[in-house]
Amino acid sequence: MERATIQPELSSDAILAWTTILSAAVGMFCAYYYFAIAGNEQHWLFAMVMYFPLTAIVFYAATIATLAVVWGMILVGAVLLWATGELSEYLKRSNELPPTPPQP
Repeated sequence: MERATIQPELSSDAILAWTTILSAAVGMFCAYYYFAIAGNEQHWLFAMVMYFPLTAIVFYAATIATLAVVWGMILVGAVLLWATGELSEYLKRSNELPPTPPQP
């Protein structure tokens, strides 16, 4: 016997918002990863940042700009979800239990 399940559906706005948030999370991971590399003395990037001031300025400015864009994307995604009411609707539907089939 096939079990009935409720599959919550997302609108295109919600899909866009979740995609924005997930891609921002990946960008944030990359930015923090490269930021951590800059403090690793064994990595070639450390020498570039340490001994060439212009490289350091560009590197840190790019890292900060990346983080700013990433946090902006997360905020835009969250506002999209909140404004469309998709988040609360999705959570409401995903918490519903599927109907139980009659037991023989």
